[in-house]
Amino acid sequence: MNSGLLRQGVAGDPKMNADAIPINPPKITTQDKMSYAKEFQAFVKNVREKPEDYIHETEDIQENGTHFIVYEPRRKGLPTVHFVPKAVYDEFEGKRVRTLQEFTGPTVKIDTGDGRELQVSCYGIEQSMLAINF
Repeated sequence: MNSGLLRQGVAGDPKMNADAIPINPPKITTQDKMSYAKEFQAFVKNVREKPEDYIHETEDIQENGTHFIVYEPRRKGLPTVHFVPKAVYDEFEGKRVRTLQEFTGPTVKIDTGDGRELQVSCYGIEQSMLAINF
C-alpha cells in the first residue's frame, strides 16, 4: 500500500496531533461511491445467503476487484467483515488499528441463523449513499 500517504504529528506543532493525518486524502468521486454502494449491496446479499463463509477465526484480507474484504474475528464483540474500496485502504487500515473497539463505517448486523451475529461494514462511503441503494 502507499506507505507515504500518512505522516505523524510532531510534538509542539499546533497544526498536527499524535494521530496519523493524510497528506493528500484520496478522492472518491460521487460516481465511484455510487458504484461501490451497489457493490456493497451485492456483497451484503451474499453474506446474508451464506454468513458462515464470512466468519474467520483470524484476521485476513482478500483483494476483490475494486475493493478489499477485511476479516476480523472480533470488533465490538462480534465477527466483522469490512468492505473497503482500494482508494481508501491505507486510511482505513490506520483507523482500524487505532480504533479497535469502534465501528469504522456504516455497519449492518446479520443473523447467521445459529444464534450468532456478524457485522458487515463499508468504509469510505457515506451511510446516506448506501441507504439509497438498499
